[in-house]
Amino acid sequence: MVEIDNISFAYPNQQPVLKDLSVHFPAGQISVILGRNGSGKSTLLRCIYGALYPQQGNVTLHKEQLFQLSHRQIAKKVAVVRQQTHYIFPYSVLDIVSMGRTPHLNFFNVLREKDIAISRETLALVGMSGYADKKVSELSSGESQMVLLARALAQRTPILLLDEPNVHLDIYNQVRILQLIARLSQQERLTVIAVLHNPEIAYWFADYIFMLEKGQIKFSGLPQEVMTAANLSAVYGIPMTTHELSLHYLAMVPKDFLNHK
Repeated sequence: MVEIDNISFAYPNQQPVLKDLSVHFPAGQISVILGRNGSGKSTLLRCIYGALYPQQGNVTLHKEQLFQLSHRQIAKKVAVVRQQTHYIFPYSVLDIVSMGRTPHLNFFNVLREKDIAISRETLALVGMSGYADKKVSELSSGESQMVLLARALAQRTPILLLDEPNVHLDIYNQVRILQLIARLSQQERLTVIAVLHNPEIAYWFADYIFMLEKGQIKFSGLPQEVMTAANLSAVYGIPMTTHELSLHYLAMVPKDFLNHK
């Protein structure tokens, strides 16, 4: 679904952030990218959805090269959930979610009844039907992230990118958002690529782990195979250990979240 072939990217007058990077993110699975700050995680995501264009190499989305697609065509294939966004205008929740329908609008960019219906269905999917008319400025951090997720899901794309969607959220809202995404990935066969900072959460959430170091994939594979003390220590640059959790501690993790594994 998403293939990266030998890409390199550097910001103006800086050293390359990504260097000859090649990776294949499997279709219909959840892939999590781990790594230190500055390792190139968010830059890689931006290259996948066309916000940045590598100086060399190719990005392929569902057998089509990214460079041959218009922004509207990309937006029909890839939706992005970024970190929290601040809005200048007093948009309602339904206004924000409806923005996800923009790639599907006609020449006049007018929302149709179908687009409004999809937006409301998506709000229901994330459990926020009752918030449609509420101003986004009145929402909590967890509620705001759910709205951003709803907007991305309203695009109805086969690929979903997550750039630290759980940042600044409490444990309840972290689990709530990631649990919902895991369920949707299974039900809708969504290809999910997420940047996360917490290895423990990544272990339970991911089908595949990709560890990034200095712009290159250092380790990749199944969480239980690659998330070793040696690999984590090498990537994060500090001594780390791993421990097998007891059944008592596992009982603290939501059952549905464990079932995803």
